[in-house]
Amino acid sequence: MESSFVPRDIDATKIGNLEPYMDDLIGRSLEDSSCLERLIADSSVFAEHVSEAEALLYIEMTCDTNSEEKRNDFLDFVSNVTPKLSEFSDSLNRRLVEHPEVNNLPERYDLMIRGARADVEIFRKENIPLSIRQTELVTESQTINGAMTVSFDGQEFTIPQMRGFLESNDRAKREAAWCAVVERRMEDRERLSEIFDELIEIRHQMAMNAGFKVDIHLMTNLPGSTAEKDREMFNYVLSNPDIQGDQWKIYPLQVTPWTTVSKKFESGEYVPYPANDMFEVIIEAKIKIKE
Repeated sequence: MESSFVPRDIDATKIGNLEPYMDDLIGRSLEDSSCLERLIADSSVFAEHVSEAEALLYIEMTCDTNSEEKRNDFLDFVSNVTPKLSEFSDSLNRRLVEHPEVNNLPERYDLMIRGARADVEIFRKENIPLSIRQTELVTESQTINGAMTVSFDGQEFTIPQMRGFLESNDRAKREAAWCAVVERRMEDRERLSEIFDELIEIRHQMAMNAGFKVDIHLMTNLPGSTAEKDREMFNYVLSNPDIQGDQWKIYPLQVTPWTTVSKKFESGEYVPYPANDMFEVIIEAKIKIKE
């Protein structure tokens, strides 16, 4: 990454080292489309250094999940560098897409400009702390999973190392390996479940902040279902505060040729309940939505 704009040996993990280049990119004069091209080129080199620094911190952390120092180095970057970079990137994108000469750039920039416009549209400052918390939770989850080991066949294996046993041609060994892995995961199920629940809440809030809608897809008359089971499904979705959506899409199951469902239907293994009963279930659910 040779460039006269950013020195090759810059320590891009420290915000103080990055701020002079951020100030340059935000404050420089942009008189015509050639200036925009130079801005794009320099910002690209800057982004390469930053992304490489973050990637190296992440790799070092994931290669040694027991190292608290490496984990703290990565989280320090996420907490102290990433927030300022997020606001900087938004300001830079706005400079670019709002410049009167942007439409005079060569065609090769079209996809990049479209991406920058999309980023501007969904950027929300209130999502920055949520994104940091999301990364903290994911890092904690990775640390928990990375520390897991399983005693199997008289030896200690990591979870990834157990994959070989899970692919064994010996059914009994596969089953024993699967049970050993599940048993180990269950030891941390409480905290991992808490992390998962919080991540769902955070990501939902981030999507709402950015103006996205939550769309729920529901399918009726699946194999094994009944009118009563589908009625319970709709009632559950309507009453559970954790899965409230902005809109629903309801799909009655359609038997399509050459599919597994089609084979089960033709053999009599899958017998859908009457269509009139299904319509009544859907109508009941739609009435409750209005309530």
